[in-house]
Amino acid sequence: RGHDPSGSRGTAVGEYAVLCPACPLPSVNLPTDYETAPADRAWLYALFVGIDANFRLKHLKTSTDERDLGLNCGYAYFVSDTEFKSYLATYGTLIKDDISTCNNHDAIKSASIHGGKGIDASRTGKTECACHNMKRPASIGDLQKGERYVNMDYFFLSSMGQNIPKRVVVSYNIAWRTDGKAPEHGWAAINNVANSTKEMGPGSRCDTLDDHFGDYNWRKVNLIASTFHRKLTEAVARRTEQVEAFQVFDEALPVEDTTEWTCVVQAWEADGSQPNPFASTFEHITKNAVQLDLTKEDEAELREDLTAIIHDDVLPGQLIAQGLELEDHHLDASSLWLPSDVIGRACINNKFVDYEWRLRYTQAHATLHELCHTLILRSQMSKTKDRYVRGQQMLTRSQDLLARVQKHIDAATMKYQQIRVALVNLGGVLRTMGWQSVLRPLLDADLTGLTLDEEGPSEGQCKLSWIWSMSQSEAVKGEDKQEGSW
Repeated sequence: RGHDPSGSRGTAVGEYAVLCPACPLPSVNLPTDYETAPADRAWLYALFVGIDANFRLKHLKTSTDERDLGLNCGYAYFVSDTEFKSYLATYGTLIKDDISTCNNHDAIKSASIHGGKGIDASRTGKTECACHNMKRPASIGDLQKGERYVNMDYFFLSSMGQNIPKRVVVSYNIAWRTDGKAPEHGWAAINNVANSTKEMGPGSRCDTLDDHFGDYNWRKVNLIASTFHRKLTEAVARRTEQVEAFQVFDEALPVEDTTEWTCVVQAWEADGSQPNPFASTFEHITKNAVQLDLTKEDEAELREDLTAIIHDDVLPGQLIAQGLELEDHHLDASSLWLPSDVIGRACINNKFVDYEWRLRYTQAHATLHELCHTLILRSQMSKTKDRYVRGQQMLTRSQDLLARVQKHIDAATMKYQQIRVALVNLGGVLRTMGWQSVLRPLLDADLTGLTLDEEGPSEGQCKLSWIWSMSQSEAVKGEDKQEGSW
């Protein structure tokens, strides 16, 4: 600043930071009339930021601010330490930690974790560009006791004072609308210096981390053109594949449902007071409902003296349902002599074959539904382990929990495969049509989560497994086809 009349004292907060060239910056890369842009183009001029914390960037009480004064003083990526501590002294005890009723919520749980003896900072928080994964000026700071809102709010508000557009989209520990892993990627690039900066003095540590953040941003600026070109080339090549996958998923849903869904989502996005379309209200066809239908059919035929009487107290539908319940209790299915077990070896009334087929069909859908929920649970547990779990004892416990979940997945997979074998045997007698395109063979490659796995392919390369494109309408259509052939 040798040529600036104001000298070093005229340096503005965050002025040393390398800015993201692709983020919207008023009076820099936005049109003068961007604020009056129509609603369908306003998102182009919105700033997307993500808030997150790093659990590895700790700092020990090795020195004091007086003995080790920093040089940047809030001029780069870290907030001004003096102003930040003054803010904490005023509001640190006034703003209470959030008490959540959600059992074992990770973000809330981490807020109550103390740094421990000799710890000056238990972790580091930030607000960064979520679209292009670049550090924002004056948006990073230390947390003394877990991920407290009083700290994170300061970093966010400090970031919002750095030349932002009128529209800002903020995400905090939820599903991201842009590069979903941007905050995690940014921390991964700085984790290698965590141990070396942990024992530095406070000023040296902030200056060193500022230098690394600046180098990170500078390298991103230099590579942004080639990176965008590479990603665009790959995206174009993958577009057809992803469009086809979406069309398969979309075609599995009734047209009237997707049309209604689109209208409801658009209304909710335009007005947050409208009903939330993501709140689940769906009810699956249950085994009890099918059993009730079978019982009503048996009673109706019994009144007309048309049903086959096999027991004074047990109707045919009840007999088959009880057999499936015994099978669920891990008894040897071959000893139950269900219709699917003796087809080709004994003469069977087709009514019993039909009853078991209908129960098996519903059982297969229920098993897939259970399998999908367990896959989601495994995915969330894996993400939680990778982000929060440290130390051999906690890792071992997490691995044990994941192993138990995997056993449930394996059991549900085996159960579905056995059910499908029974359906093939029963369907051959009933000459059912179309159901095998709905209830497909379940392979190991199909056992993928609904969201991206840490070690799986990228978003542009992954394919949604067929188990996630199943709809209840298919179950109804499958039953209609079976009943029509019967």
